[in-house]
Amino acid sequence: MGDTSHAGADAVAGLCEVYKRATRQFIGWLATEVPHEKLKQALVKQVSVSAVAEAAQVLAARAVQAPGHVLADLDTSICVRREVGRLYAGGGETDVKHDYFVAVLTAARTSLRSVAPHAGPALGGAAASALAPSWPEKSPEKSFAGLTVEEPCDTTEPAPSAALATPSLVGESVRIHGLVNKPELNGRLGLAVRLVPETGRYQVRCDGSDYSLRPSQLTVEKSDEQEDLLGETLVFEASCSLLDLQSLLRDAEAVWEEFARGECGLLVAAAMTNACVGHAERLASSLELRCSALNSIEHISTATYLGDAVAWVQRELCLGYETALGAVRDLAFGHPSWHKITRGRVFGIQLGRTIASVEAAASGRLPLPTGNVSLIKDAEANLRDNVPTASLEQARVVIRKVTEACKVSFRGAALSSLLDTSALLRGFAAANQLHTPHTPHAWPPHNVGALGQPWDEETNPASCTGDLFDYIGCSLPALIWFSHYEMWHTSGAQSDRIRCPDLELGRLMPLWPMLQRDMKVERFSTALIIAIHVAALSVVRVNGQKRCKRIQVNIYIYI
Repeated sequence: MGDTSHAGADAVAGLCEVYKRATRQFIGWLATEVPHEKLKQALVKQVSVSAVAEAAQVLAARAVQAPGHVLADLDTSICVRREVGRLYAGGGETDVKHDYFVAVLTAARTSLRSVAPHAGPALGGAAASALAPSWPEKSPEKSFAGLTVEEPCDTTEPAPSAALATPSLVGESVRIHGLVNKPELNGRLGLAVRLVPETGRYQVRCDGSDYSLRPSQLTVEKSDEQEDLLGETLVFEASCSLLDLQSLLRDAEAVWEEFARGECGLLVAAAMTNACVGHAERLASSLELRCSALNSIEHISTATYLGDAVAWVQRELCLGYETALGAVRDLAFGHPSWHKITRGRVFGIQLGRTIASVEAAASGRLPLPTGNVSLIKDAEANLRDNVPTASLEQARVVIRKVTEACKVSFRGAALSSLLDTSALLRGFAAANQLHTPHTPHAWPPHNVGALGQPWDEETNPASCTGDLFDYIGCSLPALIWFSHYEMWHTSGAQSDRIRCPDLELGRLMPLWPMLQRDMKVERFSTALIIAIHVAALSVVRVNGQKRCKRIQVNIYIYI
C-alpha cells in the first residue's frame, strides 16, 4: 500500500492548512533559487506579493525550470484561492486584494516551466472540484504582461502580455486625506483597486463605493501582507472552514442519494455519515483552538461574508477585532437571548426590513408596522451594552451599515440552510430546551405544527431541511433523553444501560457524546449543529416511496 499519511494529514488539517503548507513550500523554493540576496531576504523575512512577483520574473528571465512538486504546490495555492473567491462571489461579495493575489500567483505559474510533467494539484475536500489549470506554453518574459487587479480570474487561461510593473498602490490598504469636495471621506480606510493610466488616478473602494483619487490623496496603511498571502488571517481561515463544511455536507448528501438509488447499504451510508460528522467535529475544534473568536457557524459566516463591516465597525468605534466581530455577529444573526424557537432567518435582513418599514411610515408612505419594531431598540441596546463608548447615533449608523451588508452578502451565501438549522437550535437553547433531563422516561412535549407543516413521508415528503424543522423540534427532546438515560447515564443499575465497550459507541455514533457534552454547558456546539443538520439532510435525500419507513422497520428488526 502507498503512503497515505500525507493525504490523511491534509484531510484532518482542512483546506486552510493545505493552502498554508503549499504556499510556504513554493515561496521557500523561490527563496532558494533567486540569486539576489536582497530579494532572497525579502522572501524569507517579510513575504510580500511584490517580492513573489519579482522573484518569479527573475527566475523566468534566467529560464530556471521549476520541479514538478513545486508547480503542484503553486497549483494548489491557486486552486484554493479560486475556491475562496467563488465563495465570496456566491454571497455577492468581492475581495480585490484576494483577486490580486490570485493574479500574481497565476502569472508566476505561467512563467515557470516544469522539468517533468506533474499530475497537478491533488486536493481533497472543497478544492477537489476546482479545475486543474491548463497552463499554455508562453515565453517567460511575457507572462506578467498587463497584470492588473481588474483582470478576471479565469480558471483555465492566465492573463499575459509585457513585463509586470508591480503597482505601487494597487491591492494596498490606503488612508484617504486632502479631499475638498467629499471631506467626509478624509481619514477613511479604502482599498486601491487599480491605476487608471489615462488619468494617473487610482480607483479606490471605500465603504462599498468606488472613487477616483490622486496618489497624493492616499497614504498606504501599514498592514501585514505576509499574513494575507500566507493565509494566516481570520477571514481566510473562516472562508476555508466554510468550504470544508460544504464539502462534508456534499459527501453526506451523496452517500444517502446512493442509498436511495440502491447503490450502497444502510450500514455503509450510516458509517460514512458518522465519519463526516466526526471529521466536522475535529475541524471545528481545531479552528476554535487556533481562533477562539470563530466558535460558531454564525461567527465563521460573519468573518467570511461581513469582513468589511467588521473592519469598519472596528475602525469607527476603536474596538478590538473579537469585540467588533461579536457586535456584527449579533446584528447579523441576533443575540442568543433574543431567540425564540422559530424557523431560521438571517436576523440582519429582517432587522433591515424593519428599519425600512419604520422609515417609510415616518415619511407617510406606509402605515407604521405593528410587529418587530422592538427589534430595532433591542439591537441598539445590545450594541451599546457591548460597546459602552458608542453613542446612540453611532449605534444607529453601525446597525444601518451591517444590515445593508447582510442584504448583499447573504444573497445566495454558502451553507444558508445550515445557518437556518443553527438559528433553530439556538432558539431551543435560549428556551432552555438543551439540558440534562431530570425525569426518566419523560421529556417536554413539543407542539406539533408549531414550526411548520408536520413532516409525513407519504403525504408531505420533505424537499429541504427547512421542511423538517417541526420534525427536529419533536425529536430533539427524545434524542436528549435517550443520550442521557440510555447511552451515557452513570447512575442506577448497570443493566439499564447500553454497554458495548468493544464497539466504541462514541466513535460509531458521535451524536451521543456530542449531546452529552453540550447538555452540560446548555449550548449547541458547531459540531452538534452540523450533526443534526446532516441527519436532516439524510432524511431529505431518502424520504419518499416509503424508504424511511423501511429503514425504521429494518432497525427495529436489527435491535
